[in-house]
Amino acid sequence: MMYGYIIVENLLNRKLLGKIFKTSEGNILLLSIFITICLFAYIITYYTIDANYANKVTGIVFTNLFIGRVPALSFGFAADLSHFTVITLNIITEMILVTSLYSLFVFSYKGILKVKALEDFFYKN
Repeated sequence: MMYGYIIVENLLNRKLLGKIFKTSEGNILLLSIFITICLFAYIITYYTIDANYANKVTGIVFTNLFIGRVPALSFGFAADLSHFTVITLNIITEMILVTSLYSLFVFSYKGILKVKALEDFFYKN
């Protein structure tokens, strides 16, 4: 939890924002944020239309985030969702993970952001 707070605190620094969003990795981070917001909007919209379907979609997303891709696929197929829905949701979730972690990794490597877990990895003897 503390790492997330430090990252948000660093992102709010205006000088740092200028450095981040001038790079292609900053644009990738913006893409990640945009896709995340779109996914949340999709889930919230479906909660107003069909709560049962939205629960299944939310289950797939959180299973993919916390457990992995294969259990999320299994959960989606066990919930009787279409192949298109299950695979699309998993691709979107993986895309969010890859784009956000890649951006944070590159920013930490370049020294723009200080992520403690990645610093320990880079400076390990």
